[in-house]
Amino acid sequence: MKIDWTAIAAGIALFIWIADKFQRSRERSATRRLLAQIMTSPIGNARLEVVKIRFGLAENGAEQLQDLASSRDARVDFWDQVKSLNVDLPPQFYDKADIFDSSTTRTLALALSAVNELRSIVRMTSELAASATDDEVYAHIRTVGEKVVAADAALEHAFDELIRVGRVS
Repeated sequence: MKIDWTAIAAGIALFIWIADKFQRSRERSATRRLLAQIMTSPIGNARLEVVKIRFGLAENGAEQLQDLASSRDARVDFWDQVKSLNVDLPPQFYDKADIFDSSTTRTLALALSAVNELRSIVRMTSELAASATDDEVYAHIRTVGEKVVAADAALEHAFDELIRVGRVS
Protein backbone atom coordinates (compact mmCIF):
# COMPACT_ATOMS: atom_id res chain seq x y z
CA MET A 1 0.00 0.00 0.00
CA LYS A 2 1.30 3.40 -1.04
CA ILE A 3 1.07 6.38 1.39
CA ASP A 4 -0.38 9.59 -0.06
CA TRP A 5 1.92 12.17 1.52
CA THR A 6 0.08 15.03 -0.19
CA ALA A 7 -3.15 14.13 1.60
CA ILE A 8 -1.33 13.81 4.91
CA ALA A 9 0.34 17.22 4.40
CA ALA A 10 -3.02 18.76 3.51
CA GLY A 11 -4.57 17.24 6.67
CA ILE A 12 -1.76 18.64 8.83
CA ALA A 13 -2.10 22.07 7.20
CA LEU A 14 -5.86 22.00 7.78
CA PHE A 15 -5.34 21.07 11.45
CA ILE A 16 -2.83 23.93 11.92
CA TRP A 17 -5.17 26.38 10.19
CA ILE A 18 -8.13 25.41 12.41
CA ALA A 19 -6.03 25.56 15.59
CA ASP A 20 -4.71 29.00 14.58
CA LYS A 21 -8.25 30.21 13.83
CA PHE A 22 -9.43 29.24 17.32
CA GLN A 23 -6.37 30.84 18.92
CA ARG A 24 -6.96 34.12 17.04
CA SER A 25 -10.63 34.01 18.01
CA ARG A 26 -9.69 33.79 21.69
CA GLU A 27 -7.17 36.61 21.28
CA ARG A 28 -9.73 38.86 19.54
CA SER A 29 -12.26 38.12 22.28
CA ALA A 30 -9.76 39.06 24.99
CA THR A 31 -8.77 42.23 23.10
CA ARG A 32 -12.44 43.15 22.64
CA ARG A 33 -13.12 42.76 26.37
CA LEU A 34 -10.04 44.77 27.35
CA LEU A 35 -10.79 47.57 24.91
CA ALA A 36 -14.41 47.74 26.11
CA GLN A 37 -13.19 47.99 29.71
CA ILE A 38 -10.77 50.78 28.77
CA MET A 39 -13.50 52.68 26.90
CA THR A 40 -16.00 52.63 29.77
CA SER A 41 -14.10 55.44 31.48
CA PRO A 42 -14.27 58.08 28.69
CA ILE A 43 -17.88 57.19 27.87
CA GLY A 44 -18.78 57.29 31.58
CA ASN A 45 -17.02 60.64 32.03
CA ALA A 46 -18.86 62.13 29.06
CA ARG A 47 -22.14 60.85 30.47
CA LEU A 48 -21.39 62.47 33.85
CA GLU A 49 -20.77 65.80 32.11
CA VAL A 50 -24.05 65.52 30.18
CA VAL A 51 -25.91 64.61 33.38
CA LYS A 52 -24.42 67.68 35.09
CA ILE A 53 -25.65 69.83 32.20
CA ARG A 54 -29.06 68.16 32.27
CA PHE A 55 -29.52 68.58 36.00
CA GLY A 56 -28.18 72.14 35.82
CA LEU A 57 -30.90 72.97 33.34
CA ALA A 58 -33.55 71.10 35.30
CA GLU A 59 -32.48 72.45 38.69
CA ASN A 60 -32.79 76.08 37.68
CA GLY A 61 -35.73 75.29 35.44
CA ALA A 62 -37.63 78.10 33.84
CA GLU A 63 -35.34 80.74 35.33
CA GLN A 64 -32.27 79.48 33.48
CA LEU A 65 -34.21 78.85 30.29
CA GLN A 66 -35.54 82.39 30.41
CA ASP A 67 -32.01 83.66 31.03
CA LEU A 68 -30.74 81.69 28.02
CA ALA A 69 -33.58 83.04 25.90
CA SER A 70 -33.10 86.66 26.87
CA SER A 71 -29.32 86.96 27.16
CA ARG A 72 -26.75 86.24 24.49
CA ASP A 73 -24.08 86.35 27.22
CA ALA A 74 -25.87 83.53 29.08
CA ARG A 75 -25.93 81.47 25.87
CA VAL A 76 -22.21 82.10 25.34
CA ASP A 77 -21.52 81.09 28.96
CA PHE A 78 -23.55 77.93 28.41
CA TRP A 79 -21.50 77.19 25.27
CA ASP A 80 -18.31 77.67 27.31
CA GLN A 81 -19.62 75.01 29.69
CA VAL A 82 -20.60 72.58 26.94
CA LYS A 83 -17.67 72.99 24.53
CA SER A 84 -15.36 71.03 26.82
CA LEU A 85 -17.71 68.06 26.52
CA ASN A 86 -15.82 65.48 24.51
CA VAL A 87 -15.53 61.73 24.30
CA ASP A 88 -11.81 60.97 24.34
CA LEU A 89 -11.63 57.43 23.05
CA PRO A 90 -8.32 55.62 23.31
CA PRO A 91 -6.23 55.40 20.12
CA GLN A 92 -6.63 51.62 20.19
CA PHE A 93 -10.31 52.09 19.34
CA TYR A 94 -9.45 53.76 16.05
CA ASP A 95 -6.91 51.05 15.24
CA LYS A 96 -9.27 48.20 16.14
CA ALA A 97 -12.75 49.64 15.63
CA ASP A 98 -13.73 46.52 13.68
CA ILE A 99 -13.12 44.32 16.71
CA PHE A 100 -16.62 45.06 18.03
CA ASP A 101 -19.75 43.62 16.52
CA SER A 102 -22.05 45.84 14.48
CA SER A 103 -24.45 46.41 17.38
CA THR A 104 -21.72 47.73 19.67
CA THR A 105 -20.16 49.82 16.92
CA ARG A 106 -23.54 51.32 16.03
CA THR A 107 -24.24 52.11 19.71
CA LEU A 108 -20.87 53.86 20.08
CA ALA A 109 -21.41 55.78 16.84
CA LEU A 110 -24.83 56.95 18.03
CA ALA A 111 -23.33 58.13 21.33
CA LEU A 112 -20.54 60.06 19.59
CA SER A 113 -23.06 61.53 17.17
CA ALA A 114 -25.39 62.59 19.99
CA VAL A 115 -22.54 64.39 21.79
CA ASN A 116 -21.50 66.16 18.58
CA GLU A 117 -25.10 67.18 17.86
CA LEU A 118 -25.43 68.58 21.38
CA ARG A 119 -22.22 70.57 21.02
CA SER A 120 -23.30 71.86 17.61
CA ILE A 121 -26.75 73.04 18.66
CA VAL A 122 -25.40 74.74 21.79
CA ARG A 123 -22.74 76.48 19.68
CA MET A 124 -25.36 77.58 17.13
CA THR A 125 -27.59 78.82 19.95
CA SER A 126 -24.74 80.84 21.44
CA GLU A 127 -24.07 82.40 18.04
CA LEU A 128 -27.65 83.54 17.44
CA ALA A 129 -27.65 87.15 16.41
CA ALA A 130 -29.21 89.76 18.61
CA SER A 131 -31.75 90.27 15.84
CA ALA A 132 -33.07 86.71 16.19
CA THR A 133 -36.74 86.52 17.02
CA ASP A 134 -37.98 85.09 20.29
CA ASP A 135 -39.47 82.15 18.40
CA GLU A 136 -36.08 81.32 16.86
CA VAL A 137 -34.33 81.55 20.21
CA TYR A 138 -36.95 79.41 21.97
CA ALA A 139 -36.81 76.84 19.16
CA HIS A 140 -33.04 76.56 19.59
CA ILE A 141 -33.33 76.29 23.37
CA ARG A 142 -36.01 73.59 23.06
CA THR A 143 -33.72 71.70 20.68
CA VAL A 144 -30.85 72.05 23.15
CA GLY A 145 -33.00 70.42 25.82
CA GLU A 146 -33.94 67.60 23.46
CA LYS A 147 -30.29 67.05 22.48
CA VAL A 148 -29.20 66.96 26.13
CA VAL A 149 -31.75 64.23 26.84
CA ALA A 150 -30.77 62.35 23.65
CA ALA A 151 -27.04 62.54 24.45
CA ASP A 152 -27.67 61.31 27.98
CA ALA A 153 -29.67 58.33 26.71
CA ALA A 154 -27.16 57.49 23.97
CA LEU A 155 -24.20 57.65 26.35
CA GLU A 156 -26.04 55.53 28.91
CA HIS A 157 -26.78 52.92 26.25
CA ALA A 158 -23.15 52.97 25.03
CA PHE A 159 -21.87 52.62 28.60
CA ASP A 160 -24.17 49.67 29.26
CA GLU A 161 -23.10 48.07 25.97
CA LEU A 162 -19.42 48.44 26.86
CA ILE A 163 -20.05 46.93 30.28
CA ARG A 164 -21.78 43.99 28.58
CA VAL A 165 -18.96 43.48 26.07
CA GLY A 166 -16.24 43.96 28.68
CA ARG A 167 -17.72 41.52 31.14
CA VAL A 168 -15.42 38.60 31.84
CA SER A 169 -17.37 35.38 32.07
